[in-house]
Amino acid sequence: DNGAEEAAGASVAILSYLRNVLREPTSRVYRTVPRSNDVYRDKIGSLKGGLEAMLALGFEQEREEDPPTGGKGRELLVMNEVVMDEVRDMIAFLEQATRGIMTG
Repeated sequence: DNGAEEAAGASVAILSYLRNVLREPTSRVYRTVPRSNDVYRDKIGSLKGGLEAMLALGFEQEREEDPPTGGKGRELLVMNEVVMDEVRDMIAFLEQATRGIMTG
């Protein structure tokens, strides 16, 4: 099971991803999280339920077969449909939950 510190770290990372989506909703770059990304892998992907949380928040699993950087394909999480009010609500919820975890 995940501890409070790990859960708080995951929440902070997820908040960062959601704020990026809110800031740049039309940019695929800001709506995409490579599953090989260090922050995703260490703070979210390695936790029990981490991937499932991202999927529940509206991210979808995709595979990029020919990445611009060359080499093998990459596994991605992409928020394809952005509903701004829902993203704002998710951010508010996670901010409140994170404060609760961190205070105690």
